[in-house]
Amino acid sequence: MNRLYRISSVRLLMLLLGASLLAPWIASAPAQDAPAGVGEIDLRVERFGPGNVCRQGEWAGLYVAVDDRGLEQREIILRLQGRDADGDRPLYDTVVTSNPGTRQAFWLYTRLPFRFDQSDTLAVSAWAAEASRGSDQSGALAYRATRQLAYAEIRPSRVLAKTESMIGVLGPWHFGLGAYGIAAQASSDYALTGHELTRIITGLEHAEIPHRYQGLVQFDALVWGAARREADPLRLSTDQARAIREWVTRGGHLIVVLPTVGQEWLSNANPLADLLPSSMPGELREGFDLNELVALLSRDADVRLPTSASVRVFEADKGAPLGAAVRVLEGPDGACLVTRRIVGAGAVSVIGIDLSEPALVSAGLPDPDQFWHRVLGRRGVLDPDTPLARRAVNASRTRRSFDADIPNEIAKSGRAYVGVLLGFVVFALYWVVAGPGGFGLLARAKKKQHAWVAFVAAIGVFTAIAWTGATLIRPKRVEAVHLTFLHEVHAQGVQRARTWASVLIPSYGDATISLAGEPDAPASQRMTGLVSPWEPPASDVITQASFPDNRAYRVDARSPNEMRVPTRSTVKQIRADWSGAPRWNTIEALRDPGQIGDALISLGEGRVVYGRLAHALPGDLEDVTILIVRRQEWIPRPGVTIGDSPVSVVNAYRLTAAWAAGEANALSLESVTSREAGLQSTFETFAERLLKSGKLVTADLGPARSGSVSDRFTAVLLFPQLAPPTFNSNTATADLAQRSETHGLDLGHWFTQPCVIVIGHLTQTESKELPVPLEVNGRPAQSGGGRTVVSWVYPLPDAPPEYKLMPSEIDDDEPSSP
Repeated sequence: MNRLYRISSVRLLMLLLGASLLAPWIASAPAQDAPAGVGEIDLRVERFGPGNVCRQGEWAGLYVAVDDRGLEQREIILRLQGRDADGDRPLYDTVVTSNPGTRQAFWLYTRLPFRFDQSDTLAVSAWAAEASRGSDQSGALAYRATRQLAYAEIRPSRVLAKTESMIGVLGPWHFGLGAYGIAAQASSDYALTGHELTRIITGLEHAEIPHRYQGLVQFDALVWGAARREADPLRLSTDQARAIREWVTRGGHLIVVLPTVGQEWLSNANPLADLLPSSMPGELREGFDLNELVALLSRDADVRLPTSASVRVFEADKGAPLGAAVRVLEGPDGACLVTRRIVGAGAVSVIGIDLSEPALVSAGLPDPDQFWHRVLGRRGVLDPDTPLARRAVNASRTRRSFDADIPNEIAKSGRAYVGVLLGFVVFALYWVVAGPGGFGLLARAKKKQHAWVAFVAAIGVFTAIAWTGATLIRPKRVEAVHLTFLHEVHAQGVQRARTWASVLIPSYGDATISLAGEPDAPASQRMTGLVSPWEPPASDVITQASFPDNRAYRVDARSPNEMRVPTRSTVKQIRADWSGAPRWNTIEALRDPGQIGDALISLGEGRVVYGRLAHALPGDLEDVTILIVRRQEWIPRPGVTIGDSPVSVVNAYRLTAAWAAGEANALSLESVTSREAGLQSTFETFAERLLKSGKLVTADLGPARSGSVSDRFTAVLLFPQLAPPTFNSNTATADLAQRSETHGLDLGHWFTQPCVIVIGHLTQTESKELPVPLEVNGRPAQSGGGRTVVSWVYPLPDAPPEYKLMPSEIDDDEPSSP
């Protein structure tokens, strides 16, 4: 006992002595939370996303105010720190020039993890910047951070669930769009009578428009409806205007509500003037009786609207190219009230009705299922005062996910299985030979004395076998297993793609993953590629296992088209958003020998369509769907709605065989759409089938397979047109369609104008060129297999819906009617 006490006393004395020796060093060391230099600059985040709203798993823009208390101008690095699925730390850097004594504000961008909410924080810091040796000082990555000047941890104001969508509105009014955000209950993350909740972010000002495209990715549509100085398009900077233009070209939908006062949108100085339809400026009609438009604006036949309003009508531009001046909606007299220009994969729609009219605002008009469905391309009943809505309040929902297949599609596990199998077989043989099997042979030969020699020899032989086998199956080249959504609109000269990939980099150290640019394109037309680390929506980046040697790596927050990541001879999962000149020859419209006129595709009598289609893709297209959007449904008399039916007359066709490449295998649309082919189904039936294909999601079991992967990815592109949930009783269980990672890819607005939509699936099982210009260390990455979901749209001549105000005016032979 005394011996134990003496030993403990000696140990305690040694600990106290060590602590006393280290105390001065500990006291003099700077604290981790307050590095030397912190406090020279004040940092304050003024906006966490436009409108102080962001979404889980999406790119977000942070507007950071900087107040430098230094004595002279200097280059500083503003930095946002994240964490990826490997435990490494991406540092999103932006180099700026500070101006002491003057408050400045800058946009920073980062992609948020899926597990991110209002209780989480992001670390933002400022560092002194030093130009790297040999650098041309042309960008953020040409500088090195030397000394930390400021540090702050920030919390977001509002984080939307990954399954919710957003529409931004410039101005204080919601223009009736608020009904898209009515939840079943206060705590519900889904719509009352529909599927996805769409949050309407109102009150935006022109200063909240980010200066890079990635800051707008979170919005499905942007409604510019204010005539005030705070939302004056003439006050947009060059960078802001370019960001909006790139967002639209990549698939965004900009909607302009023209005010009756102020002509900023019609000015030649408007930086977005080239995006507007060629049918502008049109004619301003004063003394217009809005009661003529009750059927378009309200579901209430008894509502009374101003009888002397100002409305701008747009004249047809007969010499405009196809898609430059599309008539979307007209009045009963045939005057165009909503016009549109197709811009790349997106659109710019202009509304001539001043929806900020006080009488409309006070009445909460227009009703979205009467008006906005026909502009946005949505469907479903939104009236909260119907028996349907009352049944929906307490109904349970069966959640169906349509993009939960992404992790499985890009999983790269084939070689891992081979390696595990090889290891098991080698170990089993080794155990037999070096163990009882070898000893038994030696005993039979009466040479037990050589057991140790035989054992050592077996170790050497099987070590050589294992080493040789591992060398043979070890990957030796960079390749990517991918899932890509590739979209193109006829004659627009632009392709848009979003890719998820597992990139195998068979080396240790660092590697640069990038999207190649277009050096031949004019600087004003080059679009920013987005490359970011990615994790599955269901994963938890904070708690999952990571590599013990996790490191930091830098990403240019303004132009994140490349990142230099740590490599460990494993895969790196990424998400890449790309847009540019066509890289793959997708689908092409060919003239039918017997066709008359300039159009390559045209509508015939009944349901027949004339024209031919061919593709030059590197493989066969499978599970091909062809949709013919003929026109919008007629506008019924006041007080009558079209219910949950689609707003357009659509015919759906599904090919039963794979479609081979080459003009020799061109499809005749006349044959496909003929009654004899038997390929047609009603769009209602088709949309219901797609809804039922969604993966069932439960809290306990996770995603469970329900339909085919092809159907689910097709449904992603047609998400706003999926069949609405049905509620048969107060306790009914209704389907709930959800998406987490594919916002912004749907083709909803194409269902508001005549067009041909083709969707097909290309599966690659061997090494070929990727549909996006993905590079690793400056060399093109080859496909190690994957799926490309190809969508192609051919715009047809416009055909705005007619007003059929009396029951006698409704034709009995309508292909689709309420």
